[in-house]
Amino acid sequence: MDNIQVLERALALLELVSESPREAHSLHELAGASGLKTPTASRILRTLTNLGYLEQSGRKQGYTLGRKAYELTGNPGYSPALIEAALPVMNHFSKQTGEYICLSVLEGDFRVILHNIMSTRSVQVMTDSFPRRESPYRSVSGRILLAHLSPSRLDAFLMRNGLPGDDWKEIHCETQLKETLERIAHQERLVEIGKEITALAVPVYRSGRVIAAVGSFVPVYRFENSHRRKIENLLSTLPKEIAERMQKK
Repeated sequence: MDNIQVLERALALLELVSESPREAHSLHELAGASGLKTPTASRILRTLTNLGYLEQSGRKQGYTLGRKAYELTGNPGYSPALIEAALPVMNHFSKQTGEYICLSVLEGDFRVILHNIMSTRSVQVMTDSFPRRESPYRSVSGRILLAHLSPSRLDAFLMRNGLPGDDWKEIHCETQLKETLERIAHQERLVEIGKEITALAVPVYRSGRVIAAVGSFVPVYRFENSHRRKIENLLSTLPKEIAERMQKK
């Protein structure tokens, strides 16, 4: 087996895993889909895992994308370490406020919810009906993630997706979109108060780059006085706490 053939086979396996990056893919599945013999696929997968491009979820559970693969896409924090670091902090927010909270990242051209905790209040926003994968234009978390893209990546996103239209009705042209995202990029948190729902989100940084966003939805009537201050204060502390926990990993 020459080096070029090994490279082609390794990339083919990475591409198969990246089609559903957070789902564990078994050795049998990957060998069958790639047309490789099981021992050959096993050796390549083991090498990719040792190099950090894949992670093994368990001997029999399978493989997911690893940290090095996400670094190649420009999102070094999108990994199990991010979720692991965020969970205790999100749980604390949930217990203190009883409100919905979610952790989101950009996956390609979509805002994807990695983890969420439902509200424990008797009256709550029906977030269980929200898609886990949607246009980033549609949510405050997605808009924060777009706001922190580099100019070249934002231009590429616009070339592929165009303007938001009904997903962000206040935006009418590219200049307005870029100016709005520029303002968002300089804000500690984004808060949008609608007729019935208040949406909030904060960016999560690692090594000076935004890798995720944490957001919450609260009924407008409940977003006031001491409860509002508690929500905003707790949400504002989340990025630093998540970043510190990730540094310990």
